[in-house]
Formats: sequence, C-alpha cells, structure tokens
Amino acid sequence: MKHKFIPFCVTLSIISVGNLQVQACKPGNQLSTDYMRRDDNRCEGIKSRSLVSGGINFISFTTRNITEFSSQVKLQIPKISNEKPEVVIFSHQRPYQLDNLTPQFLISETSYFTFNWSNYVLIKEKILPKNLRARAWIKQDSEQIYLPVQLQKTSGQYEFVLFSKSPAIVSTLEILPYKSPYKKNIKKFKPITSLGGEIIFNWDARNIPSGRYKLKFAAKLKGDNSPEKPRFKYITFEHKPQWLQ
Repeated sequence: MKHKFIPFCVTLSIISVGNLQVQACKPGNQLSTDYMRRDDNRCEGIKSRSLVSGGINFISFTTRNITEFSSQVKLQIPKISNEKPEVVIFSHQRPYQLDNLTPQFLISETSYFTFNWSNYVLIKEKILPKNLRARAWIKQDSEQIYLPVQLQKTSGQYEFVLFSKSPAIVSTLEILPYKSPYKKNIKKFKPITSLGGEIIFNWDARNIPSGRYKLKFAAKLKGDNSPEKPRFKYITFEHKPQWLQ
C-alpha cells in the first residue's frame, strides 16, 4: 500500500504532538542529572521521552559558535517586543532538556534577552556543544513567531533543524517573504534525503533585509511514488542582519 504525503505538526515540546504546554518539574537531588527544578529558575536534566512518531517536525532555530562549555553557558534571544519568549533547549545525543525558565531570570537587555546557567548536567552527561538544539518563540496576534537562539556567539548564519523519525525526502525547502509567502522565494534549498533523525541546513542571511519571513517545507516518506500534491507547512520567524554579526 502506498503512503501518502506526511501531514506536518509543529511541536512546542519535543515530547508532545501539537501545541501542548511543556510540563512543570519538581525539585530534587541537585547532584542528580534527572530532569528537575534547578536554582529556582529552570527545569533541566535528563528526561525520558518518546519522539514524535511520524511526519517532519521543526525543532530548532539557532545561530551558534560554541565549541566548549565554560562554567556558565550563555544564550541570547533577540528582542522584538517586551514580551519574554518561551525557550526550549535540548539534545538528541542524550534526552537532555531545559525549559520553563522563570521570567525574572530571563534578563532584559537593550537588544536581547539573556540567560546563563550551570554546565553541571551538560558536563556530567557528556553532552557535546555541537549537539545542543534550541528554539524560542513569542505569540503576536495568535501567531507563533520564532526567534533565533544565539548559543554563546553567532556563527554568521542561521541553523535550522527539522526532525523525522522515519526515512523521508524533503522535497520543498524555501525561505519566503512573510507578506507574500506565495511569491518568489528568497532562498531555495536543494531537496534533502533523510534516513531518519535530524535534518540540518544553514542560511547566511547577513545581506537579507530585516523583517519577518516564512520557512516553507514539505516532505514524504522515502520510496513513496504517490502523485498526490505535497502538503506545505509554514514557520514564521524574525530576522535582522545584525543578529548574525
């Protein structure tokens, strides 16, 4: 029996399907690396979870230049309003997750919100900096707007990560203008074949004007020769060239 094109869902939590809120955590033995409340400002630790069973999921939007962990790990999230964003940091290398930041610990600076946290769990669980993933978002007019999470320093480009548990072919991958998402694309990526797992691609947008854009993608199961048209998914994100400099 032939498979149909995969319907898409965007998850606000790596452990859930749909727009389910990330569950809070409880305090515990701080010497353990289990997922728990830490320093009264975040939930962090190793958390068993089942990945989304089907489809392609948008999981990470960052700019990074981090090769090793100092005693304090730093992230920055650009400010486009005074609304503090939701943040999720995680790794597929180990089921590591950090979320539920207490708002007062997400420090508001001139152009960024910043957060620093201990590297204790990351070091003890031997999680490599290159395997950290993150996403941050706010809601405006009922729409979810993603913001690039800067890990330590910018790399000069954006890193987007999709995830597919099953082998898949990402046939459409484009950056489009927000106000005219059906017109000519700003950037078109080559189709990507995945055996399952993360699908990573980068975009150097330093010469792209500031504004709001959409990531458009579609995929189907590998080996599916169905003639049906693909179902497209759009992810809205904010961009400014100075965030990559």
